[in-house]
Amino acid sequence: MIGDRPKAENNTDIKAVYYRETPNVIFVNTDAEKADLKETQKGYTFISLNNNINHLFTISAQGQSCKDKLNTLLYQYAICAESISITAIPIYYLEPNTRIFVTDLESGINGEYIVQRISYQLSYNGTMNITATKAVDKIY
Repeated sequence: MIGDRPKAENNTDIKAVYYRETPNVIFVNTDAEKADLKETQKGYTFISLNNNINHLFTISAQGQSCKDKLNTLLYQYAICAESISITAIPIYYLEPNTRIFVTDLESGINGEYIVQRISYQLSYNGTMNITATKAVDKIY
């Protein structure tokens, strides 16, 4: 019989209950550094720092939050994994961990899937096999 199954996990790597979102801000020391970063880092706000307050900033690792771990456990254990296997003409730019949209009215497949594995046949008329699992939306 399939029923409710409790899942308990002890994790000492969790550092906080949740973290606030990181703002899209980059602090820079000089205008030259600001100009260099503006070309490569799109979508950020750049703030120039005065050398007098530069010592107030430190770089630190954030660690894992309880909320992130809970979301991972819900995704792994609370949702029934739906997977598909596709045989098609090779699409060479497709890579694992890519989100694809699949529609097949005949077999009732319709939705977004995440590519898990791709294999190609090395012949002139070869095909590719894709194994993918259903991309589940967040529960909350």
